[in-house]
Amino acid sequence: MSLLLDFVREGDLFVDVGSNVGSYSILACAAKKARGFVFEPVPETYIKLNENIRLNHIENLVHTFNIGLSDTIGELSFTTSMDCMNHALSDGEIDSEAITVKVSTLDLILKDESPAIIKIDVEGFETPVLQGSEYILSKPSLKVIIIELNGSGCRYKYDENQIVKFLKTKGFDTYSYDPFSRKFLCLNGKNSESGNTIFIRDINFVIDRVNSSPLKIINGISY
Repeated sequence: MSLLLDFVREGDLFVDVGSNVGSYSILACAAKKARGFVFEPVPETYIKLNENIRLNHIENLVHTFNIGLSDTIGELSFTTSMDCMNHALSDGEIDSEAITVKVSTLDLILKDESPAIIKIDVEGFETPVLQGSEYILSKPSLKVIIIELNGSGCRYKYDENQIVKFLKTKGFDTYSYDPFSRKFLCLNGKNSESGNTIFIRDINFVIDRVNSSPLKIINGISY
């Protein structure tokens, strides 16, 4: 979240895939005045997301989508009773409260857009989301991708290490970020100490951005 505050600039496009109630989107669009394309597939959570956007007066900056994302257009079954851990059902998984949700691809929805930063939190379904984003991933504007890689991909038989290799072919390396010193540490693979792995293309550009960002004051501490 601190990287988001340090990197994003007014007018940037922030894409939030699996937004839940919109914590990241509020930071990017309310605090930093970025534009937002925000995706949340579960209707009950989507209602709360839109209420948070309304409370923060950023309706003019944010486009919300009550759909899931994948590598093709269609439908998927989603859990609804697991709060921030709701996810697309895997083969053989049964949930009596599951609902059917329309899905599309980032390439289709963002075909005329140029995002600066994308956050993906889809509880293991990252591989199809990225496969449906090949065109967007090639956009020079895209410098940062934040992905929660917490091992959930195994429910779909996806290897999260393949995500690292795939994004490497797109020019992205993996990093962790110290918000107090504003320093990056290059990683060999995904972040083993946290669910979030930061993928960066053009590290010098990103370093210049974060170093030129104004100081934040959080809990009385400036950094």
